Amino acid sequence: MLRRILEALKTAVIVLLLLSILPLSLMVLPSGIVSGLPLPGFLTSALGLTEAPPDLQDLPSQHITAASPMMLSIRQTGGRATIRRDPDAMDEAFELFSSLLRDGLTTADSGQLYTGDWSFLDAPGVLFLYDGSIPAQALCRWIGEEEGSVSDIAGGYLLACEADGVILYTISDEEIRRYGTAVSYAALSSLLSQYTPDGTEFAYRREGSTAAPLTLWETSVSLPICTTINPVTQEFSNTLAAGLDFNPYGAGTYTSPDGSTTYTEADRSLTVDPDGHIALSVSGENYTRFHAASASPSDLIDTAGDLLNTVFADTPEDAVLSLCGFRQEEDLTLLTYRYTLSGVPVYPACAEVTFRGSALSALSCTLRTFVQRSTVSELMPLPQAAAIAAPGKRLLPAYDLSVSGTVKPGWRAQ
Repeated sequence: MLRRILEALKTAVIVLLLLSILPLSLMVLPSGIVSGLPLPGFLTSALGLTEAPPDLQDLPSQHITAASPMMLSIRQTGGRATIRRDPDAMDEAFELFSSLLRDGLTTADSGQLYTGDWSFLDAPGVLFLYDGSIPAQALCRWIGEEEGSVSDIAGGYLLACEADGVILYTISDEEIRRYGTAVSYAALSSLLSQYTPDGTEFAYRREGSTAAPLTLWETSVSLPICTTINPVTQEFSNTLAAGLDFNPYGAGTYTSPDGSTTYTEADRSLTVDPDGHIALSVSGENYTRFHAASASPSDLIDTAGDLLNTVFADTPEDAVLSLCGFRQEEDLTLLTYRYTLSGVPVYPACAEVTFRGSALSALSCTLRTFVQRSTVSELMPLPQAAAIAAPGKRLLPAYDLSVSGTVKPGWRAQ
C-alpha cells in the first residue's frame, strides 16, 4: 500500500514539473508563433498574450433587413421622441407598433393626394422612415400575411391620430397621400403614451431652415470609426460559384491575368473580381432557381432577398443590407440595396438586382466586411452642414465608402 502511495506521489511530481516547464518553453518562442497556438485561456493570460483577432469565419454572417426602418419617430402632444442608430431600441419599438402599421395598410380606403403643409406631422402618431423607397405591399407582407390595399412606393409611413380616426400618410419624394384606416385610435394613443419626448424635432419646425422638412435636427452626432476588409479570395469565389449552381472546376471557368474569375454555363455567367465586385448575368429563362412567384413587388423582393442571402452567406459582417430603391419600367424591375451599420446608411449602393418580369436578369454587388472601432468621429454641426448643402436636401448621418475601401463618416444630402 505504501509503495502505491509513493508511486502516485512520484507521478504527481512529474506532472507538476512538466506543467512548470511548458510555460517556460513557450516564453522563449517568438510571440508570433505562440500567439498562433491553440492554447487554453489560462495559459494565454499567464503568458501575457493578447487575444488574436477573430477569424473572419467566426464573425456573424450578414443578413438582409426586412421591415426595420432607419428611423422611428413618436409624436405626442408634449413633444417628439425619435429612435435612430440603436438597433435594440428600434427592434423593440417596431415590434410594438408594426401590427398597427399592418392594420393601417390592410384596412386603408382608396385614399387621396394630400396638398397641405407639413403640419400633419404635428398630430400624435408614429412615423416609420426608411432609407429609400419601399413598396407598401412588400412592407405589409413583411409584417403580416397580406399585401394590403395600398400600392404606393414611399420612404415614410405615418400613422396619425386625427379627429376622424387614425390616418395613414405615405410620404415619397413625388407626393404625399392620405388614407383613412380602421386602426384603433385608443390602441395607437396607448402605445404613444409609453414614450417620453426627448426634444427631437424635424427641420420643418425650425424657422429659416433650408434643409428638407424631414431632416432630423441633430446638433451633435458622433459615428464610430469603421474600416473594411475585402473578403473575396479564390476559395470564396469557388464556393460562391458552387452556391449559385456553377461548376467551379469545369471547362467554363477562366481566370484572367488580373485575377478575375469567370464561370459560365449555357444560360448564365458569373464574374468575381479580386476587388470584391460580383456580377451575375442570366440570359435565358432556364435558370429557374431565382424565378419569383410573380412580378409583384413582394415576390420580387422576397426572391432578391434569397439571392443576396446566398451571395452574402459566407461574408462575415457587422453590417446588414437594406432595400433603398425599387423602380419598375415596363417589364424591368430594379432593386437597389445599401449597407447599413447600426441604422447608419453606407453610400453608394452596394447591390443591384434586376428582374425581367418574374425572372432574374442580373445581379451586381460589391462585398465588404465592416469593422467598427471603439473610437468615434464627431460630425460637423448640422446647421453648418445645412448651410453648405443645396437648399431642400434632406441631411442625415451616413458613411461614404470609397472604391479603395476607405470609410468616411459625415452628413449626406439626399
